[in-house]
Amino acid sequence: MIRIEQVKINNFRNFDGEYKFDFSKDVTIFLGDNGNGKSSIFDAIQWCLTGSIERFNDIPNLETLKNVLINKNTNDCFVEIKFTDNTILKRIISRKGKVLVRCLDANNNSIKSDKNVKQYLEKAFKATSSSSFDVNNFMKSSLLAQDQVLDFIASDSANERYKVLSSILGMDDITSLKTNYEQVKNILKIEIDKKYNLVTSRKEELKLQKSNIDNKYTNINIEDSNNFNIKDKQTEKDRLLENKFQAERNLKEFNSQAKNIDKYIEDLNLISENISTLNSKNQELQNQQEKIMKVLVLNKKDLKENDKFIQQVKIEEDLLSKNSAQEEELKNIESQLSNSDFNKLTSEPDKDVRNKMLHLYHKTEEYKYALKYIDDFNELSKLGAQIPKDIQKLKQKIKQISDEIQTLKNQKGILQSEFLSISSTEKLDPLIQLVQEASIFVKSHHEFENSCPVCKQTFPQSAKEFDNRLSHLLQESNVTVEKLSNYRNKIQELEETISNKQKQSHIFQSDLSQRQNEEREVKDRISTITNDLLYLKVNFNYEKNQLSILLNSSESRIKKREQYLELKMRKSNIERKLEEDSDIEFSGLNLKTLLEEKAKLEKIQVKNLTLEEQLKLKIEKQNKDLAALKDFDKLLNVFSNHYKVKNYNDILKHLSYVIDEKDRKINSITREMNNYHLIIEYSTLKNDLEEKEKSIFEPQKSLEYLKTKLQLIDRELNRINNAYSFDQIINSNESTIQQYFNYLNPNVSSYRNLNLNIDDKANTLDIEIIGNNKSVKAVNVLSSGQLNVLAISIFIAKNISQSNSLIDFIAIDDPIQNMDDINQFSMIDILSQLKKQVIFTTHDAKYVNLFLKKNELRLDDISVYYLDSENNSYENILDNN
Repeated sequence: MIRIEQVKINNFRNFDGEYKFDFSKDVTIFLGDNGNGKSSIFDAIQWCLTGSIERFNDIPNLETLKNVLINKNTNDCFVEIKFTDNTILKRIISRKGKVLVRCLDANNNSIKSDKNVKQYLEKAFKATSSSSFDVNNFMKSSLLAQDQVLDFIASDSANERYKVLSSILGMDDITSLKTNYEQVKNILKIEIDKKYNLVTSRKEELKLQKSNIDNKYTNINIEDSNNFNIKDKQTEKDRLLENKFQAERNLKEFNSQAKNIDKYIEDLNLISENISTLNSKNQELQNQQEKIMKVLVLNKKDLKENDKFIQQVKIEEDLLSKNSAQEEELKNIESQLSNSDFNKLTSEPDKDVRNKMLHLYHKTEEYKYALKYIDDFNELSKLGAQIPKDIQKLKQKIKQISDEIQTLKNQKGILQSEFLSISSTEKLDPLIQLVQEASIFVKSHHEFENSCPVCKQTFPQSAKEFDNRLSHLLQESNVTVEKLSNYRNKIQELEETISNKQKQSHIFQSDLSQRQNEEREVKDRISTITNDLLYLKVNFNYEKNQLSILLNSSESRIKKREQYLELKMRKSNIERKLEEDSDIEFSGLNLKTLLEEKAKLEKIQVKNLTLEEQLKLKIEKQNKDLAALKDFDKLLNVFSNHYKVKNYNDILKHLSYVIDEKDRKINSITREMNNYHLIIEYSTLKNDLEEKEKSIFEPQKSLEYLKTKLQLIDRELNRINNAYSFDQIINSNESTIQQYFNYLNPNVSSYRNLNLNIDDKANTLDIEIIGNNKSVKAVNVLSSGQLNVLAISIFIAKNISQSNSLIDFIAIDDPIQNMDDINQFSMIDILSQLKKQVIFTTHDAKYVNLFLKKNELRLDDISVYYLDSENNSYENILDNN
């Protein structure tokens, strides 16, 4: 048989670094608290052998799986398994690459790629040449993960328990195949129902369609269609329709035109004479229109001349009115200029008044500038006087502190000299350290218990002697240390005082720099004010109220001069305008007379325009009627020639007769064509009915085929259930599962009648306890620990029953979870008696000790690894014993 000899793990899951685990013993135990890597050991073995980990199968992609498998502190990991036949299997994965698998066979030949390695393992590990071996199925029967046990315990429904049982027995593929068959069976049933409904509905449809055809076409005569030419009949019908439509259009045109001229004509044969009479009347109206248009032109010319005279008279009157107002305004201006306020100004030339006003403008701006900046100027002047005093005080303080710092430094130098004079005793410290290190070394190495570790000379109780010498050296050192400590404290106090003084000096230096910057800023701001063109020193000596008075006085004088100059300018403009108007000559026309004459002309114009419009409308009406008569005369002539009717009064009657005759012939042909179409429609429907009857044959054939397939699947499901019946495997009288379960529950006699009610067809599992002629569901009476025992019993029974593999090991993750003491003791016996390579994990150190006690005669065949991931420690604790 082939067993696992060694497992090497590098940066896999929570294993940070490379670790080797020896599996050469019959029993290998992994002990450790949760989270220290017990389950990861099983994950590593399963991943290396199969390329997957069952509990991580729901991870959607390789990149996520890499994050799960590769330790967070590195970029790649690998697992390597060495078997007792010298086969070595290694699987590698990196964050930036693919998964690689390599294998060295017993002859040291290298095998690469998943496919080649799998083929080699299946060939090398199968029990006989005729048997088959599948790595994935083998692992399901050889490795029981904690998740599988928990799933079995926590399964609430019968279907879930059946699936977990299938997983524990390593028969997932059989269960999956049955599930696939059931899905195909359900699909076939749905398709059969669809086909059956389709055939049935089509038969009903054909029956109804045949009845409708027989009822609808009872009166047709198929023989009438033998000599019937549908194309000729359609051509004839189209021709008759066109003739009828033309006659209807002619009739509509006749009635439309006759309606427009019915007041002129009673006898259509006299239409030419009426046209001649209407032409004569129209010519008379046009002559009258020409005479009125000439009168309108002359009257319009007179109105235009009248408007010209009226406009001229209005301008003359407006000019006279404006001159009168300007003369009045001139008197008012002269009155204002004679006012006493302007007495001094009237004696000055206007140029001097303007120059004086410009001077006042400048004085006003100077006053405004002084008012705006006088407060800032006064404040800055005060600061300019105070800041130099502050600067001088700060310089004095800085000088004083500097002298104090120098004095303290001198005192520190003296203390340091005294300190150095006695510090030579510090040479004891290295000696004390050496003695301490020698004492520790002797205590930790028993071979130097009675000898010197340096010279190898015999020295009874060397560790005690080192302790005595160390105490003596420490006593000698204490006095010197106390003196040195006092000097150190004094020097430290001086250094702290010097540091505080230096900090204080830095603060004063910062204040000095700030005040110097303020002094420069004040000077710059004063310079900005005094350098402006509007700055006048005398103005900044006034109070603000004095400046306001001066400003108001200046602005008042400016305003008076502005008023004076404006009145002078207005007076000059009015005098110039009056002088220009005095040279104009007036027409002497009377506005009232001109307006009366205009009213008469407008009245005549309106009368003639109204008359001209009336004539225009009358001429348009007669022209329209004349055109209608001429068009109707042409139409009558065309109809007379086309229909061979000499009397115009008979044309209307003849058109109605033609329409009726065409309509009669069209109806006759339409009846013949409808009968023919019914015959064609009947033949088409009969042919369609026959085709539909033929179309039922294919669905009926498909229906029979699907029924046959359904029967085949039912037979195959029965064959699988008979060949792989979980019920036969577990509930037989010689069931190994029952034996293990009863052994692991030695004191629970009421639970010995265990029955797993398995329905292989429905894929359900109900666990029952049978007693007193009744059954009780096990979940209602069994504890979580007993359910755990049941799951392990099923797994062990399945493992020892397999015979198609040369690999011989069983691995169980935490087998004693939720178990009481009796179950645990029984589990020790079971695991000890297994004639296989046994691998299990646990968190319970007491259980491991109990297992070792029970197997103390075979301790050489047992390895116990204690897992401590926090300290990266994974050691076989039995090696140290």
